[in-house]
Amino acid sequence: GGIRIGVFTATEAGAVAIIYAVILGIIYREMKLTDLCRGLKETVCTTASIMLIVSAASVFSWILTKERIPQMLTEWMLATIHSRIVFLIVVNIFLLIVGIEGNASMIILVPLLAPIAASYGINEIQFAMIYIFNNAIGALSPPMGTLMFVTCSITKCKTADFIKEAVP
Repeated sequence: GGIRIGVFTATEAGAVAIIYAVILGIIYREMKLTDLCRGLKETVCTTASIMLIVSAASVFSWILTKERIPQMLTEWMLATIHSRIVFLIVVNIFLLIVGIEGNASMIILVPLLAPIAASYGINEIQFAMIYIFNNAIGALSPPMGTLMFVTCSITKCKTADFIKEAVP
């Protein structure tokens, strides 16, 4: 409701929901201090690992920008690929194979690929939707899907079994 009426953003709504859940857990006596400590520890570990990935991606993106890699890649792609449909197919296949974590992928690859897509006259919203959709599929599917490994670790499923079931 707070998002709907404009009191807070989605992130703030998540924080409010957590506070609300803790209050309800205390009122109904279903949450102990050890549960709260364990939840906070898991939160810190997860946030730290995600922030490490994002910071490394940011540094890598800065290096790419400093070395003018996006401009060189744009020139090379425009000289090599003459059709925007072929470019989109290449991007689709690349994103399906790469399967990097979403935030890192956005930080590293979007500054590289968006100017190229604009050079081909591809609408930025259309390219964003294609990018997000393929990135989500790539992150969940073999060979490099980061979400595949996270899912397997949480569910205690063997990666080989997951890959066997993930094949269309």
